Amino acid sequence: MFYQAGIWDSSKSYTSTVELCPIVYHSGTSKYYYLNYTGTVTGSDVPGTSTKWALVDNFGVVMTEALFTDFAKLGSFVISGDFFFS
Repeated sequence: MFYQAGIWDSSKSYTSTVELCPIVYHSGTSKYYYLNYTGTVTGSDVPGTSTKWALVDNFGVVMTEALFTDFAKLGSFVISGDFFFS
């Protein structure tokens, strides 16, 4: 599963496992990258120049604090079209 890991920071370490993969925004290139490597990388592996990072270009990236969609559950309500059901 991909997860948003914020803006790439050279002082941070990023870890990818078979279950989790970080996506970072690289402000130098204004693009999103995912860790295409199982293990931990450090600041010396810069997105856009390191082969351990791959450009997010084969799927869309949606970053949001909240997402409301059909049949989503919000508290005890279920959303369907324009209606909330309790």
